[in-house]
Amino acid sequence: MKKPLLIFNPDSDPDRLNEIKKAVSWLATSQEFNIVESYLDKLKTPILGNASTVDVFITEAEAIQASDGIISLGGDGTVLYCVRALADMTGSDWFDLPVLPINFGTVGFICPFTIEDLYSDSIYNYEISERMLLTCNDYGAALNEISLIKNDYGIRNFRIKYNNQDVSEFRADGVILSTATGSTAYSFSCNGPIIFPGQGNDIVSITPIAAMDASLRPIILPLGDGDGITVSSENCRCLIDGLPRPDVHQITIKKYSQKLKLATPINFNYFNLLKEKLGWSRLTS
Repeated sequence: MKKPLLIFNPDSDPDRLNEIKKAVSWLATSQEFNIVESYLDKLKTPILGNASTVDVFITEAEAIQASDGIISLGGDGTVLYCVRALADMTGSDWFDLPVLPINFGTVGFICPFTIEDLYSDSIYNYEISERMLLTCNDYGAALNEISLIKNDYGIRNFRIKYNNQDVSEFRADGVILSTATGSTAYSFSCNGPIIFPGQGNDIVSITPIAAMDASLRPIILPLGDGDGITVSSENCRCLIDGLPRPDVHQITIKKYSQKLKLATPINFNYFNLLKEKLGWSRLTS
């Protein structure tokens, strides 16, 4: 990336903002980048606005248009924000811009680069992992999952169809439809399967939330360009990567028209990441 856009959560706690401030100030000594004025104000470092390596923009859309990639400083939630920002753009294939995530958060399953990588310049040794995105009812793009959840008290009846074929009908609090990337997020917390996010893994796991039938298990389905998964229920809200959308009684999940280009370290070992984040390394130490 010759001139990426820096994105972080401006509402982070003071300690994290201080770490981000140090990182942004260090980057300004070696890397040209773009930043949004409101982000710069949060860092309280007006001197950066006068640095020759930094271009400041009023709006995020203008900054994205002037950038050749995005560096995400934060956790998985910041990467999800980058996805929403790219999906909100019009007029071009903005998902061609790679997103390079540096973990300033806690767990960070989709943030394989560390702060140490940033300061050692090893973040520039990356390869691209294309990740499938989901969409439904024109609600934008989801990197992790799309969920349909009851919007008040009482259990719900959910019906799943795959390309007009009946898959299952069950009573539960909700259902999660997760990508491979999102399999270690909300789906994982509801006992969904971990799916290797390799190239070409255009599959979706369907995981019920607190189902009444103990025999129910998550099911994994392929999602090709013409495929669709329909979920029906009553009095439910739809969540796109955790953000609520209008209440609905039916959604149809399909592949988004583009894929996210996620930067990962060269020869990145996903299984080492799982061992580190989930504590599996304790079993072999």
